[in-house]
Amino acid sequence: MRGISLPFYFTDKRRLKEFVKKHKKDVYQLCFLITGDAGAAEKIAMDIFTQLYRDYPSREWNPQVLYENVKNYVGNSLLVKRVEVRERSHDAIMMLPVHDRLILGLASVSSLSIDEISSIFQVSRQHVTKSLYQSREFLLKQNKKQRLKLLS
Repeated sequence: MRGISLPFYFTDKRRLKEFVKKHKKDVYQLCFLITGDAGAAEKIAMDIFTQLYRDYPSREWNPQVLYENVKNYVGNSLLVKRVEVRERSHDAIMMLPVHDRLILGLASVSSLSIDEISSIFQVSRQHVTKSLYQSREFLLKQNKKQRLKLLS
């Protein structure tokens, strides 16, 4: 957050510290899941919290707003797109589309319910359920292929 000067008020600063402390691990893990790059994940997580502070009054800070900001940032981020192109490796999770990685991460890393995820993405429960199912099936198939390669 170097170089960024935000007019912090004492109560907002305290609330922000508490909010970041409580959610930074989940946000970082989601960002890492999306990018596969620790440095990019850290920068994106910092940007998301900075954006949250700038765009929302502290009384509106909650996990729903936070995860909506993660979704929007990831969808619009050139950094994520650059990392995605660079990091297309044999790692199965990185082969999933960003949208599906984010849904999988919100369910697995952040332990959000299908209803919460569908609310964040503004899609039906069926869409989220289908995405989770297809992602898990894809990952299982990739895992099985990897094991077969190791055995041969």
